[in-house]
Amino acid sequence: MKALILTAPYKTTEELNWAKPLNSYLLSVYGTTTDFQEDLAKFTDLRKSIQDATSGSENAANVETFLNYYSKLELVDLRVPMAIVNKRKPVKFTWTDAFSPSAEHTQSALAFEKASILFNLGAALMKEAAHTYSESFKSGAENGDSLFKDAIQQMQQAAGVFLYLSESFIHGPSPDLSPPTVKFLMNLCLAQSQEMFALKVIDGDLEQKKNSLISKLCASAAKYYEDCYKEFGIEEAGLEDEFLGEDSDFDPNESRPGSSNALTSKVSARMNPSWVATFRVKHLYYESLAYYFQGLQLEAGKKFGESIACLSKSSEFFGQISTMLLKSVAKSRGFHVYDLLDNLEYQKDALKIKLADLTKDNDLIYHDIIPSLVTLAAPKPMNSAKTILLNKIPAFIAINENNYNNFLHNVVPVSIHELLSYYSEEKSQLLRNEID
Repeated sequence: MKALILTAPYKTTEELNWAKPLNSYLLSVYGTTTDFQEDLAKFTDLRKSIQDATSGSENAANVETFLNYYSKLELVDLRVPMAIVNKRKPVKFTWTDAFSPSAEHTQSALAFEKASILFNLGAALMKEAAHTYSESFKSGAENGDSLFKDAIQQMQQAAGVFLYLSESFIHGPSPDLSPPTVKFLMNLCLAQSQEMFALKVIDGDLEQKKNSLISKLCASAAKYYEDCYKEFGIEEAGLEDEFLGEDSDFDPNESRPGSSNALTSKVSARMNPSWVATFRVKHLYYESLAYYFQGLQLEAGKKFGESIACLSKSSEFFGQISTMLLKSVAKSRGFHVYDLLDNLEYQKDALKIKLADLTKDNDLIYHDIIPSLVTLAAPKPMNSAKTILLNKIPAFIAINENNYNNFLHNVVPVSIHELLSYYSEEKSQLLRNEID
């Protein structure tokens, strides 16, 4: 069983020559910039490579490229006062909205450049995770398990990047950088990580000895996707029937019948409606699977009435997956979209046969009392997904250590110069007092 993986699109940008503004500042402070020319040229080339990668094919950008550039941006922020640089000639950072490419936003704040790079870093990690996950099914068993673990880690690293972005940059000028949108992407990464792991356990349990564990993992996946779905405020505003299955983009901020001011705390980016339909389908699918495997566990424990009740509850959730939703999911263009549709068809048949057989056996043999579905205990979720923080990514740690000593390492901020001068004067005064 393969998970349908959705990935965030890239923000694109215009060309930026870092050498000119930084040269001007360094020349005014040091009188010469000879020692910095190589670093500035590489920095400008790195920015150019990011521009080319994000405006090209979906998988062209390299995660290490984003990590390297972000690491150097942090050093620029630490060693060069951008407020002084912008007084001479403001540096303009122009980025498009990832979900509305026609919308451009321009700012001179370095924080905007850093936030945009972090967004693209999270998107690149999602794309790399999806690619690695696909490759894990093409390799041998040993290498496939290794690639699968890498895919899980990459998706959780993406979640960590979006978490850091949501906490550190709370005033994004574009909808894709707004805290609700970024937190939604973090939850999506965790949901897909949980889903990949749950399906892996299902595939590895041929003897059906882990039904209880699988039920809990599926319940957690269902909760993640339910949260993703609710982030759009569709149920509160009564918009579900209006847009699911349609071709137009869904804009939760657009004036619609039944909309309310409560939606301002929801995702503000224009998402493809097929994404939202996918979250709805996956929520119902994994709720159904959670009750299905709990029913199998109860059957193994000879609790046939409770088992029938769980299977009936599973069938209820499955019945809410409409044809309109499935048609919209097919348009999502995610990785393994048709595998999800095949899984749904297979599970529908398996559930129908299992429920019919168990009901027949109970009527003829066991005569066990079937409890009311209202009193049925829901499966307890078990999370396997976690965020891997940005500063815990091994590649980022290595890049930071290398850049700290090899990028503008001779540049000392003016504030440090002032502190050193103050310290020197205080020390001299102390010595004069001692001599006197």
